[in-house]
Amino acid sequence: MFGLRRKPPKRQADDDGVVRVLPKELFQGKVGEILRQAGITQDMPGNIVSPAPGGLKPLDYRIEYGPIFPLAVFDHPRIGSLFKEVTGIEYNMRGNHVWLFVDAITVEAVNASPIEMRQVLVESGCGLTQYTSDTTGRTEFLLKELDKMAALDCPRENLKTGFLSLYMFMDGNIKGLVNDGSGKLIVPENPKPQCTPGFEPFDPVKALEALVSG
Repeated sequence: MFGLRRKPPKRQADDDGVVRVLPKELFQGKVGEILRQAGITQDMPGNIVSPAPGGLKPLDYRIEYGPIFPLAVFDHPRIGSLFKEVTGIEYNMRGNHVWLFVDAITVEAVNASPIEMRQVLVESGCGLTQYTSDTTGRTEFLLKELDKMAALDCPRENLKTGFLSLYMFMDGNIKGLVNDGSGKLIVPENPKPQCTPGFEPFDPVKALEALVSG
């Protein structure tokens, strides 16, 4: 009560004696098929409640909720109010934020993982780039580009299209997506090699746990 968190219940062992984060029964039927398509299996290291295999260091799965367009853009007395009026986008809207991992080594591991894992992350509201609290450079760039568009003598609908194009560009940039050639933003097909040795590979189960608890 009074906002105190209850201690989570102790995980019970499955019928084979193994204690898992996601129980064995969850991997049956349609749900199990979806999990396996996403690269999540019942006996993957991150789903077994045990020390890291091979003495590898665990990744840091801390995440932060970062904005696509920073608050300073919306607070600008002229450009911010025009952007909100034309697009209907507000700073606190869910679509203006994305979950991002804080640790650089974890982000490396994310981008070295199979495309199926990265797609699940993006679809769950998580990006593939590193979180930063310093949005000064991004704010300056956006205000400059928005100001250029606002100075054009064009119909309001054209201004809206320009504003939204810039917004979608920044959204894809922060989420780590690429243009497929037709204008659609997608998860890069080929993973980047992990650069830092000695750490566990990226584990989507632990990542999704962090996303849910975040």
